Amino acid sequence: MCSNDIFALEKKLIAYCGFYCRLCPFYTGEFKKKFQDILNYIKHLGTSFLKEICEKHGYNFDEFWRVLEFFSKSKLCLGCKMGDGWPDCPIRKCAIERKVEYCAFCSDYPCETMKRLGYTKYADELKIGVENFLKKKLECE
Repeated sequence: MCSNDIFALEKKLIAYCGFYCRLCPFYTGEFKKKFQDILNYIKHLGTSFLKEICEKHGYNFDEFWRVLEFFSKSKLCLGCKMGDGWPDCPIRKCAIERKVEYCAFCSDYPCETMKRLGYTKYADELKIGVENFLKKKLECE
């Protein structure tokens, strides 16, 4: 059985758009780990072969390497409701401005921004209610 304390904490992990942060690879660290694994694998093999392939196909290896390093060092995201996430997120900005906890319950939902970004699939899941949504995600009775 899930307690009210657990629900209160977990509610903060549902983004305005309806995405559940516990499933996000930026929250779990999976995204960062994958890039670290790629970097380590390339270092193990040696970079010269990959550099040659990149250059042959018109790609800048040094730029590619900087992107890999950037994401391999990325910090974990705690979620937009915890003050983290993409600071310029148009969904978050709109929800805060309109004073809605979740876009799914906004009078203008589904708006063009949600449709354009493809986030309606997340918000639609909240239509069953936040508590029911969490019960489903946390497999509570």
